Amino acid sequence: MSALEIWTTQLDGTVELEINAQFNSLASINILGAAGTESYSANLSGLGNVVWYPAALASQLHGSSLPAIDGPFLGFHMSAEFNSDRDTLALGAGRWYYGLDGNPPGTDKDFVTVALHELGHAFGFGPLVNFSTGAWAFPFPKDFPDIFSKQLTRTPDPSGGPL
Repeated sequence: MSALEIWTTQLDGTVELEINAQFNSLASINILGAAGTESYSANLSGLGNVVWYPAALASQLHGSSLPAIDGPFLGFHMSAEFNSDRDTLALGAGRWYYGLDGNPPGTDKDFVTVALHELGHAFGFGPLVNFSTGAWAFPFPKDFPDIFSKQLTRTPDPSGGPL
């Protein structure tokens, strides 16, 4: 199963989402991939007025498409970028494994697993807090949380670090 097929088995929705996905050279930052929402919404009819919702979730809850209305990914709900350098071995040993069985050989990286993880961020699974201060993170102009971060509880660091 592809990463998107796996997500569709876990999430209900009726609004079609637009995803911008690309392979680009990411060797300079040495990551496998990255993904995120292209916009957030709050204060919409039917949604809480003190919580930010990523575009995909806001669209489903609102019942209509709410993609980015400006910027380089106009019309998209989310974007994903994956490291094309894996296939050229620019990052050392191991290439992308494009099989659907979750069993990459040797040092290859399983593309479905990486895409599944990154798309989770695009769907809004990931906190938008400043880990040093605990404050709600940029780029939000209002001092209120995103829906994922609202569910977090801050507990003491078991190693004795700051709250």
